Amino acid sequence: MRLLDQERNLSIREFLMLLTYSEACELRDDLERIIKNKKSADHIHLNDESYQHELTISLYDEDNLEDFQDRIKKLIQNDE
Repeated sequence: MRLLDQERNLSIREFLMLLTYSEACELRDDLERIIKNKKSADHIHLNDESYQHELTISLYDEDNLEDFQDRIKKLIQNDE
């Protein structure tokens, strides 16, 4: 697992996520879809109703990072 604060461009060690029931259901459904696909770099975006907050989740395989941007590769490989 790797977490990135994209606004500050920093790796995060601990993270608290608070979801509404509908957001949790949407996240569950989207996660099931990308898990079934098993495609590295597949990702989902979860937004709140006002589009003020966004969560992006992606699958990765440390042995296959070719579809990721350099910043994401650095995060995965070095956790920084």
